[in-house]
Amino acid sequence: MRYKAGLFMKKISTQWFTLLELIVLSLLFGAIISLYILGVNQFTVRSANDSPVDEAALLAARELQGTVVVSPSFGKIGLCNLPATRSSNSGVLNQGVIGLNSIYANLRLNALIAEHIKHPLILKLVCQDLDDVHRLEGALRLKMYQAVQPSLYYSDAAIHVIHARVNEYLSSHKISDREVLVGCRITLGKVISQDVSSGIPVAAGEEKAFLDSNAMSGFYKPYIQLPVPGTQSVQFIAIADKAKLISPREFVRADTSVTPSAVLVEAEYKKADLSHSGKAEPTVRRVSCAVVGGFAPCEHRSVFMISFPHGAPPKLRSMADLLFNKSDKSGFWQQAIGGETLSYMSLGPVANQQLGEMQLSDAVAVALYHWLRQLGPAINVTNVLSLVYQVWSSPGAEQVHGAQLNAKSAAGNPPEQTPLANTCLAKDTGAPEYAIFNQTGFGGLGRAALGSAFALWGSNQALPPSALPLYVNAAGECNLPSRYGLDERLVKDFLVSLHRTNLAGIESQAMARIMSNRADLTLQQLSKDSLLSREELRSLSQRLDRIKGQGKTLKAISNEVVLLNNRAKMLNQQLRAVEAKQHLYFRKKALCSIVLANGEKAASKSFAVCFNMKQMIGTGLYRVEAPEPGFLLGKGLYFVPRINPATEDEINEAALDERLIEASSWVSREFLVFKEAHEPMVVEGLSLSEIVSRHELAMPMRPFVAILDSQAVMASKTPAVKIFERSPFTNVPLTVGNLVYYARNALTTGRKTKVWWSVLIRDLAALPQDYNGEGFPLSYERDWCRQGYLAPVPCPGLACELQVRSPIPELPHLEMGATLSNPNTGEHVSQVPPVPPNML
Repeated sequence: MRYKAGLFMKKISTQWFTLLELIVLSLLFGAIISLYILGVNQFTVRSANDSPVDEAALLAARELQGTVVVSPSFGKIGLCNLPATRSSNSGVLNQGVIGLNSIYANLRLNALIAEHIKHPLILKLVCQDLDDVHRLEGALRLKMYQAVQPSLYYSDAAIHVIHARVNEYLSSHKISDREVLVGCRITLGKVISQDVSSGIPVAAGEEKAFLDSNAMSGFYKPYIQLPVPGTQSVQFIAIADKAKLISPREFVRADTSVTPSAVLVEAEYKKADLSHSGKAEPTVRRVSCAVVGGFAPCEHRSVFMISFPHGAPPKLRSMADLLFNKSDKSGFWQQAIGGETLSYMSLGPVANQQLGEMQLSDAVAVALYHWLRQLGPAINVTNVLSLVYQVWSSPGAEQVHGAQLNAKSAAGNPPEQTPLANTCLAKDTGAPEYAIFNQTGFGGLGRAALGSAFALWGSNQALPPSALPLYVNAAGECNLPSRYGLDERLVKDFLVSLHRTNLAGIESQAMARIMSNRADLTLQQLSKDSLLSREELRSLSQRLDRIKGQGKTLKAISNEVVLLNNRAKMLNQQLRAVEAKQHLYFRKKALCSIVLANGEKAASKSFAVCFNMKQMIGTGLYRVEAPEPGFLLGKGLYFVPRINPATEDEINEAALDERLIEASSWVSREFLVFKEAHEPMVVEGLSLSEIVSRHELAMPMRPFVAILDSQAVMASKTPAVKIFERSPFTNVPLTVGNLVYYARNALTTGRKTKVWWSVLIRDLAALPQDYNGEGFPLSYERDWCRQGYLAPVPCPGLACELQVRSPIPELPHLEMGATLSNPNTGEHVSQVPPVPPNML
């Protein structure tokens, strides 16, 4: 019985224990449910109650990131990158904002590039910009602190716009009818959170040890001093991808040396006394924090174009060749200034006093830096260095974008190449340099020269028509058309022969006129003498007839008859002599007419050849040895110099004996100075047919452009310089603010004959060019960058263009002052004309 009683009691206790467990679990579950409902209710109430303060914090953050200062180099500078916005009233796109982090990151990358390529000027420009940005950052910081202070403390309420707007927002958005806003306070600071970074991705090539302490999750840490080669360090601020709320625990009040990027809004509310008891109600303090945000840089795709409209010197095969070119010649920077329209624009001194006279290598560095500076923080240093040192493929043998430079004919043979003259024999008087620096106003020669340089492409269309055409080949050597080399003796002999033939023709005409006039005077006198003799002879004849009629035979009369007959005989002899002399002088006059015609022919034809030298000798100049010494112009015109003018003796001798007249004589009707070339002929030891069929050509210099694309600078893949046959940006004019650099005779090529090259640079990236949100100017050829497929992005705009152009040979042994005259019109033309202003 005891055993059964024990089992019974044990069973009862177990049941009570189980029931107790059920009761406890039910109570715990109910408590959890109650807490959850209470928490949800409290959260809902808190969210509903605190939402105006949260919105006010976001409003303050957005206003804070809209606070900007203006830089002449970067445009609007703020805490973060903001895109351009369109005005609701005017519809105009307002300039975007570039963030401090993006600027500092870009300048640090440019300093790294300068350190790698060892170019001190780029580093100097980086240091100058860093100093300016640090100064502007201080101004921005002061502007933000003033904007969040109550306007009570300052007389000008306009600078306290953030506090005013936040206070107005909180006043108009009540939490409840029972709470009244007493006041608000805005505190600026920084955010310390794992979720908020600098937004600047780590640059390629950073060392691991450096990244371990200065980077996190692929981004640089904020508020860490990052070293910059050659200058002071920089630090990034913490920003988010967009303005958002953060926990107050992540907010740290910033001291005045740190640019704030977070805002804390404290709002004080007092409960309304609805019972009118007069009892003081406690105030309620509500707090919310927000951080500014905006990562995406406001970038526009652009290119740096290196243009060779007249061919590329062989020493220039990479950007590095330009950056480190050693030249004693310097050029000048100028800036497009004036009114809003192109009509009132001209070139003047650059606003930046650091840019004035400088050598070519420094000018190239300035333009390259300005281009890289506007590309933002996404620059890949390795890619930039690759583009700088990349050797451009030879444009004469490689397939290039847009065309095949060395195409073959259907038979598989290279086509006949007729090199276009890219230079000429001209004297450089400095006219282009004077025009571009002094005559760029409306209608000025300098403006026309710049317009031609940026609009035309290909062969040098500015070559004077009277200049001997030449071309510089791919080796940088100067050549006569259609042959190797520049035979200075041949050129000098030809020019001297042409000049002396022109003078001989004019002198022959002058001599013939004088001699013809003298012949006229002599003929007049002979005519008088003949008339007197004939009158006397007629008188004698009549007297003799009377004497014979009288039939007298007196001795005295007989003697008179003898005397009269002798006198008549003498008069007849005189008449015959006068007639012979008259005939001689008539022949002389006729020969003078021939000399006049031949002189006019020699003078006018030689003038015409000189006046149209570019066309007449465009296909070659050769020395002819037989049948007469002379020159073959092109491959069809035979020039026989007549350097000695006609003489009186030549006319007198020809008048006495026509058999003495030769075809080459000035008195010959067959006289020719220029005639069609035909066999038999010996030209420099070869027959005419061999010369005509010969293709003795040095490889002609081909115009082309090398384009550095911003996508190649920022892409992760291996970048490449793109080569095109012609410029796609011939439609882009200068606008106000653009910089122009011109250096005359900046480069030289050639061993035997020195050839000078000029350099022209236009820098469209010196000033912020995304005003109105348009970015850099585009080409009229919208699809120029697309190679056989539709590119997903539009073609880039032009940021900088460097032209190496207008080679001019230096021939110090040639006379430069000879001129030829047109005997018919009195015109004069110089054999070696001055370089015209539009031949920059």
